Amino acid sequence: MKKLLLFMLVGIFLSSIVSAQYEWYPQLNIPSGVQFNKVHFYNYQNGWAVANQRIFHTTDGGLNWNINFQTIMDVNYNDFIFLDSNHGWVLEEWNLMLKTNDGGQNWNINYHPTVSPFTSIQFLDSLNGWLCGWDGIQYTNNGGFNWEQKDISLSHWNRIFFINSSNGWVVGDSCKVMHTSDGGQTWISQNSAADNWLNSVYFSDPFHGCAVGNGEKIICTTNGGVNWSVSAPTLTSKILYDVMFLDSLKGWACGDSGLIIHTSDGGLNWQQESSNFNSKLLSIHFLDSVNGWVSGLNSILHTRPMEVGINSVKNRNDYQYLFCYSNPFTNLTTINYSLGNSGNVSLRIFNVFGGELDKLINSYQVIGDYKFDFNSDNLGSGVYYILLQVDGLITTGKMMVIK
Repeated sequence: MKKLLLFMLVGIFLSSIVSAQYEWYPQLNIPSGVQFNKVHFYNYQNGWAVANQRIFHTTDGGLNWNINFQTIMDVNYNDFIFLDSNHGWVLEEWNLMLKTNDGGQNWNINYHPTVSPFTSIQFLDSLNGWLCGWDGIQYTNNGGFNWEQKDISLSHWNRIFFINSSNGWVVGDSCKVMHTSDGGQTWISQNSAADNWLNSVYFSDPFHGCAVGNGEKIICTTNGGVNWSVSAPTLTSKILYDVMFLDSLKGWACGDSGLIIHTSDGGLNWQQESSNFNSKLLSIHFLDSVNGWVSGLNSILHTRPMEVGINSVKNRNDYQYLFCYSNPFTNLTTINYSLGNSGNVSLRIFNVFGGELDKLINSYQVIGDYKFDFNSDNLGSGVYYILLQVDGLITTGKMMVIK
């Protein structure tokens, strides 16, 4: 009976997280006046972002972004890919490609002259990679030292995406989509059903994918692009710059004027999220259903479901959010919180009956993002509440202990 009750509680707890609505908030410690062209995390702590002349890196989930590499040349880093904590490539728009084998401690610069800009790069292992741009599609089998032209159509391609070593897609202007099933050796055009140029494409498996761009249409496929169909209108005619999926059902896209939309049915229907942001958003990335980042002009935004503790207010200086990861957990979790105002901070744990069990923090703290490693050795299995109070502003969140 006790186990049955615990399983019921877990189900209710998880379903409440899944159904939670999202809000986005800016990460605080980033420089102003920067257009972040892409953001990507390969685990919950380590993430990268690129901008004009600079490469940024975080090792604490985005609480702090540090300049990892900077050049005095007038260059625009517009795309990158990291395979793991060590191996990464950064693509510059015109003739530079940077490669690291040691997590950004050292960067090797390869010159790759071109008369037209590059737009997108992807590697699936340390040797085999692809890039695209206004000069078509190119391939390398030696980690990027040499590149070979692969398609004869010198079209304006915006994004290249491979789901495995065989199957890849590229999208670009004039509604064009091309597909390869032999690792990029040959490319075949697909009928996209789009009515304008396409900026991004993403596949969750070899069959399910969506592409976004200019115009009101999002196109999706369930058979690898043999047939593309028009998804539900995007609620707006704004340009969409990026799209990504966690699986065949859950996906997000971002675009002009702070637009973020999401789908939970594979792209059949899309709903708009509140970003509290008015400038264009160029890149979006999720690690799971509650950990997402989006980047654009002057900002990197991070999301958490409101259910786990966000004070929903319009003024950035009045908000604070609270969440813990992992959740549910057995022994250890990290409680993360952000303060929009400096003040006297109290962080406490309560049981479901309102009884205070522990006071974790009771001190003055300044504006910023914080984390606290919490050990549940003194707690039994069940649901508990976290209460964050900064002077008169209170935020609460749930956590579940399973033993």
